[in-house]
Amino acid sequence: PQSSEKLGNFRDDSIAKISPSGEVLFNKSIAEILVENGYRGLLAVSGIIAQKGEDPIHINDIQPALTDSDYWEKGDLFLSLRHRSTVMLYRPSTNKILWLKTGPWMNQHDMNFVDDHTISVFGNDVMFGELFDGHNSVYFYDFKTNVVSEPYQKIMKEMEVKSLTEGRGTPLPGGDLFIDESNNGRILKVSKDKVQWEYVNRIDKDTLAMSSWSRYLTQQEAKPILAQLKVNSCK
Repeated sequence: PQSSEKLGNFRDDSIAKISPSGEVLFNKSIAEILVENGYRGLLAVSGIIAQKGEDPIHINDIQPALTDSDYWEKGDLFLSLRHRSTVMLYRPSTNKILWLKTGPWMNQHDMNFVDDHTISVFGNDVMFGELFDGHNSVYFYDFKTNVVSEPYQKIMKEMEVKSLTEGRGTPLPGGDLFIDESNNGRILKVSKDKVQWEYVNRIDKDTLAMSSWSRYLTQQEAKPILAQLKVNSCK
């Protein structure tokens, strides 16, 4: 919980950088970051959340920039603030929010780098506990054009992708999208107009296993993991 004369009492989140030996190298409150960068209005909440001080921010994904581009630098962080329906680009070295956008995604999860000028955001698009459009969507924001698009909206509506919480939408090489519909225990690989494959881990006729933040690995990404598994199996 965060407690101060300025900010009051509520559940705050923070980001931290920790060395391999466990030393905390950096730790910063999200509420402080917002206030210090002129975004204190994002902390203004009402109703039960405000009365009880419950989770007004809810950081649910952090993506570090691993390379430089015209729009970010290596070491910058993209953060998803679920309960503010906001994503932002933050530079820890200067304590500056370089870019911030609220919506059109709502109560989102899972951000990804698509290329050197585009990010994707999995929009749960929930309002008052219901799906605003009847399904989830994956949004693409292009820093070059300042345009938001939803290229997979049609297929996600057709396949009734409906995860109220959690969920992932990972753009893949070649233009397909990997979807983890976490709440409903389903994963899919889709193009913009058709389903490549669909998988449900069914326990019995009445029970499904939740997928919960599953990952899609390309052959290149899987090679070192498979090699390590082979080494361990030979020991």
